[in-house]
Amino acid sequence: MNWFRWPIVTALAALSWVVPRRAQACSYGPLPPHQTDPAEAAVDATPPSAIAKPSFTVKRGHGPEGSCGSQSSDSCADTGSISVHFEPATDDRTDAATMGYQVEVVDGVAPTNPTWPSSAVRAYDGNTLYFHWSDGESDEQETIDFTLAIRAVDRAGNQGPATEIRIRHGGSEEGCRMTGSGVNLAWWLLAGALWAARKRASARRASA
Repeated sequence: MNWFRWPIVTALAALSWVVPRRAQACSYGPLPPHQTDPAEAAVDATPPSAIAKPSFTVKRGHGPEGSCGSQSSDSCADTGSISVHFEPATDDRTDAATMGYQVEVVDGVAPTNPTWPSSAVRAYDGNTLYFHWSDGESDEQETIDFTLAIRAVDRAGNQGPATEIRIRHGGSEEGCRMTGSGVNLAWWLLAGALWAARKRASARRASA
């Protein structure tokens, strides 16, 4: 057994432990588009009600995870998402499952590249709208603060009154992040192991 190799093996193992590992790319499907019915449009002129009790959840992109040790990067680490939850609008001829919703940013600065629908969409489970954008695989995130207006759209294409909801997220919070210290330590270990192995090899040659 070559004992001079063990420092190098140990340093390489440390380096592999802290270097982030990525999973496969992340993808989300869009919400299905709302389908109107010309037959309904011919007989229905009554708009739906407004949605009620809107709330939201926000998930931000983040850097590789780990307790300043082994690092792993999940496939959706660079993806931000917003989910808006509400009590569905009601209508005399359109049920919750076939109701559509038109979404518009009316104030503030929203994320620059989300999958904002340009036309009405169907809500997930009839009561949730979700949106995704490329937020960056980093723990350093800016504040987002904007207002959405959401209108129900029935099968005849009639639009109900808008309900506004302010979406705000404060961005980054300080925490334990591998910003380079752990990786630098592993590189120093590797460099030191190579230097020690070289010195011992030179000493062996000198004594031979």
